[in-house]
Amino acid sequence: MIQQGVGYTVTNSSGGQSLVVDFPPSKQSRAFFVYEDTTTEGITIFKVEPGTINNQLPTINGISIALPTAQLSAPAESSYVILNIPNSGSAFPSAQSTITTATLAAAQESDNDTARLKIAVIYVETPSGSEKVYTVSSLIGGSLSATRFSDQLGVIIYYFSLM
Repeated sequence: MIQQGVGYTVTNSSGGQSLVVDFPPSKQSRAFFVYEDTTTEGITIFKVEPGTINNQLPTINGISIALPTAQLSAPAESSYVILNIPNSGSAFPSAQSTITTATLAAAQESDNDTARLKIAVIYVETPSGSEKVYTVSSLIGGSLSATRFSDQLGVIIYYFSLM
């Protein structure tokens, strides 16, 4: 007979026994966490917090791209959460990064002045007759490497790769 213990629950019934093992929740290593929250007024918002990879905050070329916490309004339609990394031509990144949202159709690509990295998607659904339902999907699941190249014609290319 199985006995009760720490980390699992045993249920005895006329049909037999069942064993439920309680696994502690694990916090995955991510460069950024995006999650739904509610203000004290009951308004839905989304928060973006820096995570760590191997206990290191996200950096590019030794410069932190982690914000203390970004707070975003709930989007009206499905949208990307975008990390905007500024560039001055002589330094990448050249200043503190910002976090914004853009609809899936309107998200801008990187340009000479800003690298735009999509870090998550907030999907918005409105089932008939009910309130909006939000689902967050992270687009970065591990360490991230970033490089900026400029060719002789002045074309800027940003490479982001998961490591």
